[in-house]
Amino acid sequence: MAIYSSQHYNAWAMKIEHLTMIGHGTTGTDGIDTGIHLRWSFNDKLGFPACFKLFRRESDTINQYSFPIKNLPSGSIDVPNTFAVHEEPPFIFTVSSAVTNNQPQHDIDIITQPVKAIQISGDLTILFSSPVSRVELSFYINASTNFDITLLSNDTTYYPYSIKGTNPAGVENIAFDAPNATGIVFSGENIKLSALAVWACKAGDGWKRINDYCGCGLPVNSKGTPYTDDA
Repeated sequence: MAIYSSQHYNAWAMKIEHLTMIGHGTTGTDGIDTGIHLRWSFNDKLGFPACFKLFRRESDTINQYSFPIKNLPSGSIDVPNTFAVHEEPPFIFTVSSAVTNNQPQHDIDIITQPVKAIQISGDLTILFSSPVSRVELSFYINASTNFDITLLSNDTTYYPYSIKGTNPAGVENIAFDAPNATGIVFSGENIKLSALAVWACKAGDGWKRINDYCGCGLPVNSKGTPYTDDA
């Protein structure tokens, strides 16, 4: 085993015979999300260990639900407020609360320029009628933007995801897995939410072994799939 490090690049690497892991710490100035990123690579003829079996299934857009921000009236909407976006199975977004300067608000602003968006400086809570597994968001970001995103769940504690201002201004898209999330809270300054969609992935059929059904070129070292079969 060999370990390599570099203070200049704020990174380190570990190499174990055909398997390599590289760690990269970043503040976001290099174009990727702030944090410590780990990347694994391995000899393409080794395959995954026998204890791993890789599966995939196609996304089911029937289980994607979008908050109808584009259809909201300009001006403002009442809080609380509910928006049913699907009948069968039923799915409802609830704008549960809005707080500005520590005071509950009975409405929130809907702006149309530079993009149509829900706008608030403070706290905004949106609840989901049933747990979801993934969240996709779009915001209009400028130099004064500074807020946190926190998912709500009965089963898991989610840590805040921070959004900072950018110059020049523009739309930023964010997506992340969120198993069993039941709502989302935005807290901070100059929040302009232009899109919110969630996915409710269901357990069940449709999963297929990667090397049997797709040509992604990832070998799987398990019974019946020799390492020379690059699928």
